[in-house]
Amino acid sequence: EPQPGQERMRITRVLIVEDERLMGELLGEVIQDEPDLTVVGIARSVADVADYRGRPPEVVLMDFRLPDGTGAEAARIIKSRWSMPSRR
Repeated sequence: EPQPGQERMRITRVLIVEDERLMGELLGEVIQDEPDLTVVGIARSVADVADYRGRPPEVVLMDFRLPDGTGAEAARIIKSRWSMPSRR
């Protein structure tokens, strides 16, 4: 809870889409070290993205080559499920 006169820090939700397990975990650790970022999930394939039922991400770190398709296919799934808000 912020003190009087302080604003609450906005936490940005990040979804990682990376088929290399170690790389996904390392990215997750780096992101979790940032106080204004939180990892909402790590998907390792297009199918994992389709099955993801967690909180809607605001940012997606996307690998392009996935074992069962491309990052573009995964991005279409994400876009169809959640309208990604514009952050100006």
